[in-house]
Amino acid sequence: MGDTPLEPDISKSLLAVATRTGGQWGGNDWRTCNGDKAWKMEFNKVKHSSLVSVSTLEDLQVASAAVMTLLAYREENVGTDGFQHAGQSSLYWKIFKAVFEVIGILFLLGLAVGAFRAIQLDKRLKKFFFRLEAVLLPKRPHAVRDPPLQTAW
Repeated sequence: MGDTPLEPDISKSLLAVATRTGGQWGGNDWRTCNGDKAWKMEFNKVKHSSLVSVSTLEDLQVASAAVMTLLAYREENVGTDGFQHAGQSSLYWKIFKAVFEVIGILFLLGLAVGAFRAIQLDKRLKKFFFRLEAVLLPKRPHAVRDPPLQTAW
């Protein structure tokens, strides 16, 4: 690579240069398998001695390739104005859906309360649970004994 603004020399302090290959393309065209549209990463041939770590995340080449993949993924949804617009309709739909669900739950709760009052289910349930308590829980003693008095010295 030369030392021009479009093809900078990476022999100085630069770690890598990423360029689009395959002509004009945008969005998710980099995912196609034809091979001519891709992000080409060219790394510096000379590594500083403190940056040498082979094929781990500490290797800045591996980390920068991962970052480049994330950048390409984010670049898919960038509009012509340079801003993300893909999530706006999804965001509005999620807000509308959440409000609709809350209103639906409140409506169903109101219907349940109305049904309980209409068929007097609360009295039936009260009678059922008192009988269940009498069957399952231990009985109270009929005569309660007073505890023995403790002598105070």
